[in-house]
Amino acid sequence: MRTYTVNKEFHILGTVKGLVSEAREVEQYIRDFKPEILAVGISLEEYEGLKEYIKSGFELPELSTIEEIYADKLCVFGDVGFPPPAFEKSIAVALALGINTLTLDIPEHEFTDIYCQRVHTSDIILQSFMVKRLKKKKIVAACPEDFEIQWDALVNKFSGFKSVERAREKHMAMELKKIMDGKRRVLAIIEIARVSGVLNYLGINKEQMKS
Repeated sequence: MRTYTVNKEFHILGTVKGLVSEAREVEQYIRDFKPEILAVGISLEEYEGLKEYIKSGFELPELSTIEEIYADKLCVFGDVGFPPPAFEKSIAVALALGINTLTLDIPEHEFTDIYCQRVHTSDIILQSFMVKRLKKKKIVAACPEDFEIQWDALVNKFSGFKSVERAREKHMAMELKKIMDGKRRVLAIIEIARVSGVLNYLGINKEQMKS
């Protein structure tokens, strides 16, 4: 997990999807920072699903092939779990503390439209060929954050998938702009691979921030 302090009232946590150890870190950060708004980088539908999972613990769908390979490789940095522990824990803590939670990612019906418009058959075919090589692909990373960024660059290397991720980043940035009024303490929790793009759309230089 990496922390980005935009200003004293607006912090971003860049999380590694699936890393169990981050759940405790996220909980402690929320309790220490005491945000008035928790902004999570997932869709409204994902948020509602996680709330229901927290309450009832229903059986989750199986991971995709790419997710299974990702989890297998990420485990060198620690235990891996799904749904992503950082998001699950942050939502659970916000519910317990009465913190207002907003979702940043594209609603599912809009995402489907964007995906169909931007991802072409050629992108899907190229990615399917790449999946066969991913198991053997060695990713050299000193930390889980660098691993996820490298992994994301691999699985979204084809233009259609890359364009979809840019659309997600732009949407998250637009949603954050609505609440960045400097009057309320905001904590955003976003997958580390999306943080740079979100900051770019916000016009913020990541290198000038404490992280």
